[in-house]
Amino acid sequence: NSRGPVDAAANRGRRCHLALDLSKRNALTALSAAWDAEEDEQKVEVKTWYWTRDYGLPTRTTEDRIPYRELEEAGEITIIKARTVDYKFVAAQVQQLCATQPGVEQMAVDAAYLADFMDACDEIQFPVWLWEGPDQEEGEGLKIVRHKQGCQFAFPKAAKDGEKDTKTGEDKSAKRDGAFLDM
Repeated sequence: NSRGPVDAAANRGRRCHLALDLSKRNALTALSAAWDAEEDEQKVEVKTWYWTRDYGLPTRTTEDRIPYRELEEAGEITIIKARTVDYKFVAAQVQQLCATQPGVEQMAVDAAYLADFMDACDEIQFPVWLWEGPDQEEGEGLKIVRHKQGCQFAFPKAAKDGEKDTKTGEDKSAKRDGAFLDM
């Protein structure tokens, strides 16, 4: 059920989780931002940005049956003039989003190209760190959580400060990290 276009600026300051699906050649690279629902709403708001390369685009347009240039004109996709998607470009887009969205808590990234993406972040001096589990020390910058292709993941709803678990009586607000479910 869509409520229309999502305005990232209107969601500034709300708790936000990012997910990045990287490609090298023919697939799309996609970055999605999911903002927690307002207290009086039931739905999260999600906006996705897409990138692809221009190399071989006429052939891909025909084979994929996707009007890439029309989507570009409509502002729905960014077509990069290159043979592959440059991860420094993608890292800069993530960095800019984090700079304008102070509520960003973490980003899930497909493990396939994660090392290349983190190298690109280093090259543009965008601090990121890889979450290795709740028992590991946290790093500096954007928290990155690895996920595998085909796995589902979920971020639990943020508890309000002092909210207690009805069964255990524990303070639920102390458990705000994203949880990933391997299914």
